Amino acid sequence: MDLVQLKTLMNVLATFMGIIAIVLIYGFPQYSTLILSLEVIILLTIYIISNSYIEERIKEKYQQIISDISDDTEKLKERYVEQVLKNQELKIRLKTK
Repeated sequence: MDLVQLKTLMNVLATFMGIIAIVLIYGFPQYSTLILSLEVIILLTIYIISNSYIEERIKEKYQQIISDISDDTEKLKERYVEQVLKNQELKIRLKTK
């Protein structure tokens, strides 16, 4: 699931929870404090879990990117060393002629 889709899903879930809480408070006004308390706990839990998950996904994504860049850099370094050695070899050949 894409990160934007995941954030959207979490926002929709939180909004849905808010709507349910409003309906419950309207239907059961004597339990409004309990319903609001539960709503706050549930919403915080949703946000904390979703943010932790999203942060982990971002971390994994960028670690992969950094790993790929590191591999490419190593390959370029190897090619550079090969070219330097080749260049030195050609210089030696030119001097001997």
